[in-house]
Parts: sequence; C-alpha cells; structure tokens
Amino acid sequence: MREVDTRNRYASFEAIFAHQNWHNRYINRLSRMRESKNSSNLTQCEG
Repeated sequence: MREVDTRNRYASFEAIFAHQNWHNRYINRLSRMRESKNSSNLTQCEG
C-alpha cells in the first residue's frame, strides 16, 4: 500500500510539471505561429 501512496505523490508532482511544460509549449507554439504562419505545418509535427 505504501508504494501506491508514493506513486500518487509522484503522480501529483508530475501532473504539475507536465502542466507547466504543456503551458510553455503552447505559448511557444503560438509565438511561432505568429512569427511564421507559412511554416505552421512543420511546427505541428512536434506534437
């Protein structure tokens, strides 16, 4: 049962960091699309 508790703790931390990473990626993607709309197809491949 302790393993599950630690897993949940790590999962919560990962969720926070993952959300921050996704937010940063989203902003970077928007800024890139604004800079060059023509190359938007290439940036989409990054996922």
